Parts: sequence; structure tokens; C-alpha cells
Amino acid sequence: MSETEKSIAAREKVETLLGNLLTLGVVVSLLTILTGIGILLVQHPEYLHSPPVAKEVVGTGVGYPHTPLAVIEGAIRLDGPSVIMLGVFFLIATPVLRVFTSVVAFALSRDWIFAAITTSVLAVLILSFLLGRS
Repeated sequence: MSETEKSIAAREKVETLLGNLLTLGVVVSLLTILTGIGILLVQHPEYLHSPPVAKEVVGTGVGYPHTPLAVIEGAIRLDGPSVIMLGVFFLIATPVLRVFTSVVAFALSRDWIFAAITTSVLAVLILSFLLGRS
């Protein structure tokens, strides 16, 4: 196998890995959110029969944790809104994990220009999370 064929095969493996990573992240997020909705409806069956109450809770975000620690603590207690937010965090983390995996893949293939560019994208993502606190 020539060097070009090896390079193409390696890129295809990385693309497959990244595609699978994105698919897995979205599926895990979806299942977590649906589980959280199920828990929420079991804990508060009145939401099914009282649209104004459900709209008030969903519209205001009251009762939904907003920090990673609060989400984890609530999810451990099987608090419905916390499990839903955990699913949202999984959804947000999925593309970040994809960028991180791309950095590693570019570094392993010694493609330093793309590794540097992707690292700067990862840095911007992390910086935006750190500075985006309200």
C-alpha cells in the first residue's frame, strides 16, 4: 500500500470515528432528555392535565439547574429537570468532544497546521464557556 493510500485510509478512519462520535452524542443526549421528561411527568403528573402550569414551568425555566454541579447533583437524585439539563449538556459537549478528537487525530497524523487551527477552535470554545457565565 502506497503512502497516499495509507493517508486516505487513515483519514477515512478518522472521519468514520468523528461521525460515530457525533451520532453517539446526539443519541445519548436524546435518550437522556427523554428520560428526564419521563421522570418529570412521573414526578409532576399535573403537567399533563394543566397546560397553564406546564407552560409556566417550561417558559420560565424555574426549577431547572443552571450550573454543572447542580445538574450532576440533581441527576443523581433523579430530579427530572436536572436529567433534562444533563441531556442538554451532553448535546453541547458532543461537538466540543469532536473538536478535541480532531486535534488528537491531526496531531497523531503529524498534520501540524490543521492541529494548530483545530486547537485554536477548541480554545475559543472553551474560552466562550468560561466567559459566557451569567
